[in-house]
Amino acid sequence: MANNTLGASKDNINVQGDVGEETTYVDFGGEDTYTVLSLVGNVTITDNDATTINLPTGLSMDDALFLSNGVQFTINGFTLTMLGAPENFSYVFGGTPLDSGAGTPKTFAETASSFGATIPATGEAPVPATIVGEISADGNVVSSSVGDVTDVSADIGTLTTAESLNASGGAFNFMDNATVLNNVIISNFTSDDTIKVSNATATDYFFSNEGADVNISYNNAGTMNMITLTGVVDETDIIDGTQASFESAIGFDAFIVT
Repeated sequence: MANNTLGASKDNINVQGDVGEETTYVDFGGEDTYTVLSLVGNVTITDNDATTINLPTGLSMDDALFLSNGVQFTINGFTLTMLGAPENFSYVFGGTPLDSGAGTPKTFAETASSFGATIPATGEAPVPATIVGEISADGNVVSSSVGDVTDVSADIGTLTTAESLNASGGAFNFMDNATVLNNVIISNFTSDDTIKVSNATATDYFFSNEGADVNISYNNAGTMNMITLTGVVDETDIIDGTQASFESAIGFDAFIVT
């Protein structure tokens, strides 16, 4: 086992592990930065201080398990377990030690949400990810969900008549090609489901809500894209037009541009 003890200095560490043995890092002070690479061995980090964890763009996550006091990622078949005081951790999606301003920083709870999970209370069972795949610099995990995922076209309906889709009974990627008119109502949309958009950007779309229902729309030079998700937010929420406000209200990363 390769044991590493960190002191009060601000350490910058590339985390990859060692072939054939367990690697540990135990910190006793300092605002450290860990940059996670594709693993070649199992790693455990214990850190109770303010900590930055860079998750570089394109890093492929096989699995994730969220605990009340940390998280375990599976990368390249090996595990990275991070324990300590996760409320002090900043997970930077797309982070790099070469550019401190790169990427999207997220709290522990926001990171769990990106993986379609929540943080369990102390004493409760760990919560597994429902979304795994490659890290994106915009704070998303870009992939299919854990288990069997079905791609379903959302390019149905007419300008005056909405068609209905039901997300119950499985995990679904609802595919919206922004160059094709659609008018769709999706029920039972949960954290193992996504809206996946092509031929547009996230800022093209407008996000709003009527009570608990969310409306997602884009007028693409006269081609209307209209998606309604029923009963997915609290009736008191106010979604202000942006993807960020929508995903804050729904509690997970539900909108992905491909």
